[in-house]
Amino acid sequence: FKTLIDMGVHTPYGSDCPVEPFNVLHGIYCAVTRKTLEGLPVEGWLPEQKVTTLQAISSFTKEGAFASFEEDAKGIIKEGMLADLVALDNDILEIEPHKIKDMKVDYTIVDGVIVYENICN
Repeated sequence: FKTLIDMGVHTPYGSDCPVEPFNVLHGIYCAVTRKTLEGLPVEGWLPEQKVTTLQAISSFTKEGAFASFEEDAKGIIKEGMLADLVALDNDILEIEPHKIKDMKVDYTIVDGVIVYENICN
C-alpha cells in the first residue's frame, strides 16, 4: 500500500470483512510493521511497503469515508462532521509500532456519547 499512497491513490482499509481482523488496532499494527500478529516475518513482509501510523489511521478513517462517498460527513475530526471515535490507553503516534496491537480502548464515543468505557484501567 505504501507505493499506492506515494502515488496518491486512495487506500481505504477495512475491518468488516471475514479475511481481516475486526480489531482496527491489529490492522494498523499489520500495516505499520508488515508482520502477522505473531510478529512474523521478523523484518516484515515486503518491508519497503510499511506505512506510517498516521497513514494507516488515515486509511481506516478518511480513506474509508472517501470509499463510501461520505467524505463530506465523516472521516476526520472537524466541526460539523460526525465524530465517532475512541480514546486509547497510549499515544498511538508515539508508541513503538510492535506495541500497537496490544493497545486498549479506554472509551468509545458515538454521536458525542460514551458508549463504552474500559472500567479495568
